[in-house]
Amino acid sequence: MNKLQGKLVAGLTMVAFFGVLGSAHAQGQSPYAAPAQSPYAAPAQPPYAAPAQPPVMEAQPPMVQAQPQWAPPPPMVQAAPPMLPPPPMAAAPNGPNDMTGSLGFGVGVEAGNNDLVRPGANIYMRYWFNDSLSILPSLQFKLYKQKGSDMQWGIAPSTQVMYCPWKTASTRFAIGGGIGLSFSKWGADLGGPVGPKPADMEVKIYVPISAGVEHFFTRWFSMGILMTDHLVDYGKQGDAWNLSVSIDNTKSLAMVGFLFFYTD
Repeated sequence: MNKLQGKLVAGLTMVAFFGVLGSAHAQGQSPYAAPAQSPYAAPAQPPYAAPAQPPVMEAQPPMVQAQPQWAPPPPMVQAAPPMLPPPPMAAAPNGPNDMTGSLGFGVGVEAGNNDLVRPGANIYMRYWFNDSLSILPSLQFKLYKQKGSDMQWGIAPSTQVMYCPWKTASTRFAIGGGIGLSFSKWGADLGGPVGPKPADMEVKIYVPISAGVEHFFTRWFSMGILMTDHLVDYGKQGDAWNLSVSIDNTKSLAMVGFLFFYTD
């Protein structure tokens, strides 16, 4: 039985061998060609390729590093202070002989055509608006008592505006005028000589005019002479009102010697 199987295997082997030879001869190949490679052969190596060059990178600007969260905040810019208005223009200081703004107080004694010195006195106040123009309020009062007669009295406030048309460094000539009011019980006109006492009080409104010279020894001290008269008199004594317009030397004309003390 074993012999029969061996022969059978040998016959099949021969048949297969001759079949293979016939197929190879029909395809024109040598029967002794190299047998096909086993399916378990090593895979073919890929062809060698040169390493690719790295791409050229363009220059990039430097990156700004982000500020860390703990960094201090940037300093705050303070707003500019508001513009202050320019100071007002200051007035130019007065010169050494400029009397602008000066206030003075003075006293004077009066002399008339019949009396060397009349009883009573004049009190003055003077304010300089500028170096040439001033205002001169005054108060004249009189009081006279003679033995064996009654007392005679008079009081006369007035105000005048004085202007200096001529002046030097220390001397000034001034003229002016104003208005005044007088009350008196005097034997004659308030500016005139003493006479018999009148029975009634006299009330008078008058317009004084003046001209005088004032000499300044220093800025704060001066002496001078002032001539005054009444241009217009309108008064009442008793029941009658009298109006007179005159410039004479018998009643109201007088010369006053005065001295002044000034403040700066």
